[in-house]
Amino acid sequence: MFWGSLYLLKGANDGSIATIARRIEERKIFPMVDIWRIADEVAASDAVVQKMLAADRVELLHKVCTYVASEVSGDKDVWLEGCYYDKYDRPIYKPKKIAEGHPQQINVQVGGKIVDIVSISPLVASAATFNIHRVYYDDAVEDHGKILESAITRAVIRQLSLQLSSYVGEPI
Repeated sequence: MFWGSLYLLKGANDGSIATIARRIEERKIFPMVDIWRIADEVAASDAVVQKMLAADRVELLHKVCTYVASEVSGDKDVWLEGCYYDKYDRPIYKPKKIAEGHPQQINVQVGGKIVDIVSISPLVASAATFNIHRVYYDDAVEDHGKILESAITRAVIRQLSLQLSSYVGEPI
């Protein structure tokens, strides 16, 4: 059903729908700029960030990425029609907390009972959420990826500086 629908979408009157359908079929998704990767690289050299607890660092980067995406998407010289912001929070482990086990949880035996590992492992219980902050763009526009990445890098540096100016070593 999917492939049949995709075939029909390739013939759509709307050029953007036809293009997306064709790219999906050819497995040539639009390229992207990973805001999180850029923020992570910029933050790695900051002494304050280096001293943060992992959870605080993840929260800081998440805020920076969100502000950067908002800022860059408002710049019409950088954010063209083909841009799409993909933001997704994915927990590393989703506890089910179902007694006697569940196939979608890590089950361990404790005292003869099967329990979700999150109930006995503080490491698993405190696992951070993995955050995706990506901007997909149309590579048919010459040098758009370079322009977008440059604008995102400048915005990351600015937002990281703003966020860190209010950080005093307590959770953000």
